[in-house]
Amino acid sequence: MRGSAGESERWMEASDVIPMFPTLVWKVQLEAKLRDALDTRILAVLQKMRRDLPALAAGRGWQSEATLHQREEFGDLVACVGHAAKSILRFLRVGHDAIEISGCWATVLAKGAMHKAHSHPNNYLTPSTFVIPGIRRASSGRRWWSSRPRTPIRSWSK
Repeated sequence: MRGSAGESERWMEASDVIPMFPTLVWKVQLEAKLRDALDTRILAVLQKMRRDLPALAAGRGWQSEATLHQREEFGDLVACVGHAAKSILRFLRVGHDAIEISGCWATVLAKGAMHKAHSHPNNYLTPSTFVIPGIRRASSGRRWWSSRPRTPIRSWSK
């Protein structure tokens, strides 16, 4: 824009999102104080849930029940998910009356374990949060993606 558009001059005619890939991805980064408080609370709940269980062996994982969103300790996280989901749906121009969280669970992984890629075909959005104790994250945040893989068009004949 050398010489043609100063700071006060308009230089862009339009901007839009072009869905060139099968899905759009949102990264929602929470304010640091809120993020740290949520991380602390989530870790405390998970440690309490696992306190009577044996330590995870290297390469192993554990998954909680799928109703964490109903627990009082997760209320602030649920509120953040709701606000972000409404914002995303507004951006996508998807009308909605209510947002329902159909499940919320935690996966705890020991060193060497990995969470396999998977999909949630009955959900429109899938939020995911990463709590990594003892690690200061330069770009920590919550990641969102469409949970429904593209379904090929099929022809059914009798």
